[in-house]
Amino acid sequence: MITSIICRSKCRTSLVAAAVIAVLLGAILIVGRFATANTAPSGTAHTVKIKGMPTQYAVDLPQHRQLHLYLDPDAPGFNGIHVTFFDAHGHELPIAGAFVMTVHGRAGTAVVLTALQEGPGHFYTDFNFGRGPWRLEISATDRQGHALWARVDVDL
Repeated sequence: MITSIICRSKCRTSLVAAAVIAVLLGAILIVGRFATANTAPSGTAHTVKIKGMPTQYAVDLPQHRQLHLYLDPDAPGFNGIHVTFFDAHGHELPIAGAFVMTVHGRAGTAVVLTALQEGPGHFYTDFNFGRGPWRLEISATDRQGHALWARVDVDL
């Protein structure tokens, strides 16, 4: 199939064809790496609800690490989103700066948010949430180059 795509697009050199194949394989490997992290048993999200406080979400990550997230004020409308990574000892896990948060709504739309790094492993951004279910996907890279990925479903 890749060969027919390359032939239909009338690529004239094998160098261009090799580059296209390399990019496709690289994208598949990256998506596969994140999908594996998501389906790992350690990807369990825990919630803590205390009346009058924002819901706390904790996601288990590989190597006994965790991601903690909460929305403030945790209601439909404008919310601050706080994300903090922790190591196996409960200390803030330094992130190398490669941090991406995507918010998915009911309509299937995805919005990539820009976040401020407030500490070595603490990030803040905001978003105007409508009523209903939302999915937040967070990816980051620690200082050792390990990819971290989490998904948190919220219902406002």
